[in-house]
Amino acid sequence: MGSVILPHLRTGWHVDQAIMNEEERLVVIRFGRDYEPDCMRQDEVLYKIADRVKNFAVIYGKQPQTASASAQDLLT
Repeated sequence: MGSVILPHLRTGWHVDQAIMNEEERLVVIRFGRDYEPDCMRQDEVLYKIADRVKNFAVIYGKQPQTASASAQDLLT
C-alpha cells in the first residue's frame, strides 16, 4: 500500500513550486523510493495524519531521480 496514497512531486521543479507556492501551510516531503519498506511505513503514517493536519501542513512523496530521468523531464 503505502506510497500510492500520497500525492507525489515528479521533479525538482515540482518540489520548488510546492514550497514556493504554499504560503499558509508547512510543506512536508517524504524523500525516498516508494517500494522501500521504511518509506511505505512512513507513507502510511503520513496518510493517517494528513486529514488532521490539512489546515497547517500539506504532505507529498518524492522519489529520487536517475540522471536519465532528469534529462527526460527536461525534454518533455
